[in-house]
Amino acid sequence: MAPLYFSMKALKICLAAMVLLLITSCNKVDNKMESQIPDDAVIVAKIDIPTLISNLKIEMKDGKMVLPEKFAKMLESKGEDFSEDAAKLINSGIDFEHSIYLFAPDSKELSLVALLPLSDPAKLKQFLTEEEKASFESKDGLGVANMGEMAYVIKDDLLYVTNGFKGQDPATIVNGLLANKKSMGDNASIVRALDAGNDINVYVNTKRVKELTGSEVGKVPNGDMAKMFFDLMDIKCSAFHMNLADGEWNINVENEVDDNGDFMKLVNSITTKPSADLLAFMPKANNMGVLNLNLDGEGILNLDMVKAALGEMGSDPQMAQILDIVKSVKGPVTVGFASTSFNPEDADGALAFKCGKSKELIDLLKQMFPASFYTQNGDEYVLNDKVEGFNATLGVKGDVVYVKMTHKNYTENMASVGEAKDVIGNAMCGAFFSLGVDNMQMQLVHNGKSVKDIKWTMWVKEDGKKLSPLDALTFFDRLSRQVKGL
Repeated sequence: MAPLYFSMKALKICLAAMVLLLITSCNKVDNKMESQIPDDAVIVAKIDIPTLISNLKIEMKDGKMVLPEKFAKMLESKGEDFSEDAAKLINSGIDFEHSIYLFAPDSKELSLVALLPLSDPAKLKQFLTEEEKASFESKDGLGVANMGEMAYVIKDDLLYVTNGFKGQDPATIVNGLLANKKSMGDNASIVRALDAGNDINVYVNTKRVKELTGSEVGKVPNGDMAKMFFDLMDIKCSAFHMNLADGEWNINVENEVDDNGDFMKLVNSITTKPSADLLAFMPKANNMGVLNLNLDGEGILNLDMVKAALGEMGSDPQMAQILDIVKSVKGPVTVGFASTSFNPEDADGALAFKCGKSKELIDLLKQMFPASFYTQNGDEYVLNDKVEGFNATLGVKGDVVYVKMTHKNYTENMASVGEAKDVIGNAMCGAFFSLGVDNMQMQLVHNGKSVKDIKWTMWVKEDGKKLSPLDALTFFDRLSRQVKGL
């Protein structure tokens, strides 16, 4: 038994050494690329290629890329065939066993640099020469192919792709990166954002991006109000994380905000505690969706930008009455729809909100519209004429005001949908969608718990089983064809 014991022990040591060597190699390559990303970069992205390929269920066989079956068939039905291009890329000399980095330096142009590890620099140079018609020359110890605004630069076992650096010499740009005195490793926010262990992680210096692009916001149509809000938005930096494990598309956004700053005070003044109470007013069917915001009407009207927009209108007696009603809106404002199919004639919609002066609102509407305009049925007011083909009903139930736009008048409501209740009841801003096509069902959830923490999750099931992320995209192809066929 001694020889067997020794051999098993030796095997374990060898395996551990191999794993350690692989981890060390990965870290060494990543560290090399990270050392060339400046600490003041405004955007940095890290794409973990091995993990991403694994979670997308893409396989490499005999130097070829094998896509998930359903996704591959969808591409084939559209006459798309990436197999030849993919095979060339796999054998291009790029090292797909490590991560890829992209970053934008602190520049008004927000130009972009991509860093890719190479397994065979000579093969990569040949690939770019043949496929991209790149012409390389030696300059300052680098292999440089200038393609106009874009350039390829090869240095040892790394490829640098620079884009958007108008008139700047790519060799000078890359040598500047190589000479960095301070790198992203000296910026704790970048390190924290990229070290989250997801398929894709992105750091954004939101404050600096705002400074660089803020002047452009006011140039868009009606941009004054947008710029005013843009200036108020006091997010220091953001981290975006995408994870495709377990057959789900998961995106998480983390924003760094000062709890005692003016922006958070503003957000807190116009929002209220999450509530799923109004799901009882949202129709339920095979296809359904709901969006919910928890708002404080008084807080909104007290905003300087709103006061400026209203101007002298508040002095009008009827407008003053309307504003007084808006001030009483406090709690969830919920919009939903439901349909057994994607035919508009099968759809019902609803809007509901909590209003402390619901009776005053109804009395005001009665003053504005003649009695011949509607038929009263208890606490509901049914419009005598259809609106865009819908039967329209305004109703009041306690402090809830609701509007129903119906074709089918579905009797079930979304209060019984546990997934919707969970997200709407716990999010400052939440959304839930569930759509079905044939034997496939898609669910999309947006959970904005706060300005600091925002999540999106999407999955598709076929016959009750979750599909891989790429196969899940075939749902939207089926959906688009079904909608076009109506």
